[in-house]
Amino acid sequence: MKPKLLAIIGLLLFALSGCGRFDEIDKRLDEHESRISRLEEQVKEMNGQIATIQQLLSGKYFVSDVVDIDDGAGYKLVLVDADGKTVEKTVLNGEDGDTPLMGLRQDPGDACWYWTVNGEWLLSDGERVRANGEDGQTPQITLEDGKWYVTVGGVKTFAGDAVTEAKSLVTSIDYISDPRNVIFTLADGAVFSVPRSASARKLQLIFDESAFANVTGGSTINLDYEVIAPEGITYSLSSYEPAGWTVAISPEGNGKGVITVIIPEGARSGKILFALNGSDGSCFVRIVEVGISNKEQYVLDSTGGSVAVEGADSLSLLVQSDWVSVKGNTVTLLENDGYDSRTVTLSYVNPEGETVIVIITQAQKNAIVISASQIAAAPEGETIPFVVKANVKVDASSDAAWLTVTPSSKGLVEKPFSLTAEANDTGAERRATVTFSCGDISQSVIVTQAVKTITPIVSGSGTFVLVTDASDLQDGDRIIIVSEDSKYALGQQSNTNYRDAEKVTVSDNTITEPDEAIAIITLEAASNVWRLSVKGGYLSATSGDKNYLKTVSQPDSHGSWSISISGGLATIKAESGSKNQICFNSASNAIRFSCYGSVSGQVKMVSIYREDISSYLPSEDPILAKDVYGCYVSGVTRAYVRGTDQLLRFSGAFGILDPETNEQLVLTGLAAEPEVGEAVAVSLNWRKGLATVISKNYRMYVAKVEDRKVWIGDGRGNGFIVKK
Repeated sequence: MKPKLLAIIGLLLFALSGCGRFDEIDKRLDEHESRISRLEEQVKEMNGQIATIQQLLSGKYFVSDVVDIDDGAGYKLVLVDADGKTVEKTVLNGEDGDTPLMGLRQDPGDACWYWTVNGEWLLSDGERVRANGEDGQTPQITLEDGKWYVTVGGVKTFAGDAVTEAKSLVTSIDYISDPRNVIFTLADGAVFSVPRSASARKLQLIFDESAFANVTGGSTINLDYEVIAPEGITYSLSSYEPAGWTVAISPEGNGKGVITVIIPEGARSGKILFALNGSDGSCFVRIVEVGISNKEQYVLDSTGGSVAVEGADSLSLLVQSDWVSVKGNTVTLLENDGYDSRTVTLSYVNPEGETVIVIITQAQKNAIVISASQIAAAPEGETIPFVVKANVKVDASSDAAWLTVTPSSKGLVEKPFSLTAEANDTGAERRATVTFSCGDISQSVIVTQAVKTITPIVSGSGTFVLVTDASDLQDGDRIIIVSEDSKYALGQQSNTNYRDAEKVTVSDNTITEPDEAIAIITLEAASNVWRLSVKGGYLSATSGDKNYLKTVSQPDSHGSWSISISGGLATIKAESGSKNQICFNSASNAIRFSCYGSVSGQVKMVSIYREDISSYLPSEDPILAKDVYGCYVSGVTRAYVRGTDQLLRFSGAFGILDPETNEQLVLTGLAAEPEVGEAVAVSLNWRKGLATVISKNYRMYVAKVEDRKVWIGDGRGNGFIVKK
């Protein structure tokens, strides 16, 4: 700073020589020096406040007394540390100025306090800087070349230009409203409290300190305590212990109780402060020295072996175990065949007469056990729960993109995973290997999946009715696509890049017995969009950017369609490309159905007609010949077996469960009070153990209702008998 001032003086003297303004220069230089000196003093005060706040938050000090400074400029704090020694700190007021606005913010997730600067988290190497606890840090404010900086952990952060005077971190201290605590308010609005420690000893805490002598890390101490309190005075007992230690206070009545102290492994000797706060504002503090005995630790793997303890002439086994033998200073452990680690504790006296604790830990036998080595996934895709038993952290991976593995949120414990298979639209059976591993231990399960096929329960030409709401469409529905003027339907014949148009008769929004040349399309649901299955394959927009509507053998990226309906007109668009909407071209020389970018001129909208199977249901459905609850779908018939199965009927679902074979059949989509003739869209899920027999959606009708029994059929003997 001095060299810079000399340079400024030299320049000013040169510029003003002969002008007679030396007095003005001296005055400005004095003001500059005075301002710099004042700022440096205020920065020193600010850094002192930051250090004091950090020590108070971390429990290094308790407030014994607060005294107002006479001129109202701040407070004098009388603090007591863990050793009972007192120290005085001065905190000055001040809200003016432009120093970095240091503050605190508590994270609700971990209840810790963190430093902020100018309203933002103070960061060091990308991490928030903690203000309390063993990891608490003390930032420093510096003034360099007219700029403010905040430094912590060697990382310097720019915090603004220095223009005016510094301001205080603390704006007020309330030592009146709460008899047990002193409340601090900071300039950024943060509020925290610190326990009082009064000099008057009206309370007393009694316990035997000998329990804290010569303990080892990892041990738990339980001791009885008693509180002596003046008549009419209630109190609260709290503790302040080193970071990582755990102290639990359990009152039992009449001033007595139990204190439990858990000392972590590797802990060094430390102090615990117990504070009794009385209802009259009094406080009693008792500080306990906890001495940690010397401890040596060894680790052996599960195969066993011997450990020679250096410095020990002979070892004493504290607890006898048939898998441990001791000879002199050597300990021998047998192989650990269990799935838990185990520990043996010994001791010896060193030449200085100190007792040394020796702890030998033997690792467990690591294992991964899977519940099945082969699984069949449903062709339509499904999520399969899968349980792995292990005493190690298990990583899971799949070698196929269509099958994903998701973990669910020592001794062998169950670790739940789920295997999710996509629908198999590839045209061929496929398989994947899922590997569960940890280090050199691994287990694998093979997942196979058959090809997804659509076999509508209802077949035949039947009757088709106009669809006015897209939400009425279901997986497995059979539909006809018809021109806007209801004169032509999309045909069976595919001609290179389009489909032929066939004449159709529509009466009262109904098509009866459509001609064989008209394409009957089966809807397949796939990830919230539709695939359009036709004779010979699937409809596809192919490139998506040309007026193409082709038939492909397997679904491709241009064969996923969205469907919306308004006023009886349907918008059927492929999920990719720009010319991707199925429309009708009414040109006299080229009447056809194809894909277009928009509707105009000869390019018209289309409508969707869905098959109405109620029109040809027989008066006496074959399902009525059945009388036992169950599933009577061709190929997967499963009737209820009395005495073996459990028959369940709950909200929206009907099920049969065989506990012995872990078999479960569930049918959903039923109304609480079904009526004869009512259309029913049902979903069937039949699982045997981890294997899915069938998972499919059907459209049927209620054929009969009698008491609590309901018959649901398709008119051809397929259906279900369920319980209301």
